[in-house]
Amino acid sequence: MLDGWSFHSERYVAVFSVFEHDQRSEKVLLALAPIADDGVEDQMAESHVAVLTGILPFFKRDISSIIYLVADNCSVNTRLADLLQVPFIGCASHRLNLAVNVYLSDYEPLLEQMQQLMRKLRGLNKANRLR
Repeated sequence: MLDGWSFHSERYVAVFSVFEHDQRSEKVLLALAPIADDGVEDQMAESHVAVLTGILPFFKRDISSIIYLVADNCSVNTRLADLLQVPFIGCASHRLNLAVNVYLSDYEPLLEQMQQLMRKLRGLNKANRLR
């Protein structure tokens, strides 16, 4: 399982191992490392493969130990799964967010009116505090 994180200009990747142990699903953080390190200077899927290739030997594993990929639904992660030749399981909350956005798009004019009203009400509350 992968998760990306940005802090200022630094980009990090968290690598988790998910496995079954004693009939329970276990998750272990394997690494939280900058993605741009040791000659890796971009955020492309090939760079993620290089990071994984560098991390996994510490755990006596290699790329072939990866049997599926769980990550955000972005083109880099889709490409990464293709490069690793494993199934890609996208982020369920991201898919839900996309579905809600599609559903709410029909109500965009009403939502915009509500947003404008909320801005005015916030302004009134702030003005009231100044009295």
